[in-house]
Amino acid sequence: AIENRDWLEPFVSDFKTRFISLLSNTFRHVHTSLALAIVDPYIDFSEAETSAAVAEGVETRKLNGQVLTPFDLKRLESFTSNLSDYPLVKDLVPSITAAYFSRRIPVQLSSGQAAILLGTGLQQMSDGDLGDLLNLPANQVRALANKALKKIYGVLRGSKESAIERSLPVPKEVKDLSPHEVTVDEDLNEAATEADEYMKSALSLDKVGQFAISADDADLRGAMNGSKIPESGTVSVKSKRRESAESEMPYKRKGRKSEGKGKKKKGRKSV
Repeated sequence: AIENRDWLEPFVSDFKTRFISLLSNTFRHVHTSLALAIVDPYIDFSEAETSAAVAEGVETRKLNGQVLTPFDLKRLESFTSNLSDYPLVKDLVPSITAAYFSRRIPVQLSSGQAAILLGTGLQQMSDGDLGDLLNLPANQVRALANKALKKIYGVLRGSKESAIERSLPVPKEVKDLSPHEVTVDEDLNEAATEADEYMKSALSLDKVGQFAISADDADLRGAMNGSKIPESGTVSVKSKRRESAESEMPYKRKGRKSEGKGKKKKGRKSV
């Protein structure tokens, strides 16, 4: 008997990978129970293994080689929440199922869920055909498949959230959280006092007296001339300050008369 079989593991892994990829065409008509026995999937993942895989990141690629996008996960969420039908995620199920049976998605499933996931995802059988093969009603087949996909979706979503969390900057620890010496109320009261003092100094009589109107009520009535206030809201009043300033002038400048004014030019007499 061969005691050490480590050399056999690479061949077994290669065979299972090729067998899984051919279940959708060459081995499609193989009985699902037999196909499950050949694949011999590891389904007894512990919660610790699942949590560790989520923390490290679970990467699943579609058939075209691209990583599952947030839109793909949104479709899976809608389907597993019974908000959409199976055709919405039918293109994603084969690649997700292949990743699970290749032990890239550590989720604990029952034997029945694994068999139905293999039949619908890898062999791409309808619910009715798979139900007839396993002696189960079609609605129960779909219910078990939904439960399996819901568990897988939870791991994929947790992995994406963990990746986003790892990309966020680490918050810095604030060591000094001692309160300020001046409270907010004291600071506001001090600012209000300074504002009051400034307004009092800015609106003193010495500074605003230059803008005072020297006209009295009689001058205003004369400017109104018995009419209403105009639409502009302004009334022109003759300033007394200017008149008083002109009256205090010692003399008024008189215009100079031109020296040639009133004189006639003498014309030349012709000889």
